[in-house]
Amino acid sequence: MKMKLIAVLCLSWAMIPVTWAATALGEHTMAVAQSMSAFYMVSLSDGDTRYEKEFQNFANLAETHLAKIENKAVATELDNAWSRLRRNLKYDYMGGAGLTVASSVRTQYREYLSKSYRYWLQQLEQEPTSERQLEIVNIRAEVISARYFDVTSTIQTKQDPSGLTELNPTSEADALMVTLKQLEQVEGLPVDVKALQSVQKKWDFMQKALANYQERGAYFLLYYNKAQINKQLSGKS
Repeated sequence: MKMKLIAVLCLSWAMIPVTWAATALGEHTMAVAQSMSAFYMVSLSDGDTRYEKEFQNFANLAETHLAKIENKAVATELDNAWSRLRRNLKYDYMGGAGLTVASSVRTQYREYLSKSYRYWLQQLEQEPTSERQLEIVNIRAEVISARYFDVTSTIQTKQDPSGLTELNPTSEADALMVTLKQLEQVEGLPVDVKALQSVQKKWDFMQKALANYQERGAYFLLYYNKAQINKQLSGKS
């Protein structure tokens, strides 16, 4: 009963929009990561249709932000790749294995998130403002989480097949905590200090599981905390 309540709460909080001025490419990347987490939660929850609905909502949000990307070359490349991918993001039922997704589709999804994430990293300023650092922390938290739900939803988890070569989950998770502590000292942020401290506690709990795919955590609890972190970093605490 408790786990079901957590699942309901995390679904209701997951759609909170950002309030600081995130870039269109950043918001697209974050929505893609969120869609991936929701997509794999469908199978991890044995087909809970609420996660299917959330996946569709995040995927639609990703398309909305994709249309706003100013770099036309990047936007065109991503749009073509996303259109091909979106058509294939669905589950099949296999007797004895349950809900399955084609390995080629899984690879395509990973590669797309990796590409979007890479383009987003390339457009970041060398010395980002404090508000931009909120975007960086929020997106990286979502990408690390998406990577975890992807990998742990596969049958084989001994190797890291995520394809997100730009991101080392252990070092990135540690870097997030450092940035959060630095932001705690900044005045005038649209995020309350208490919210940042709450995020720190949640991230400290999450990163042990998110960076170690062999330790299968409580999926609903991790997803719930991920949604809460997004809410608090977006100034909606």
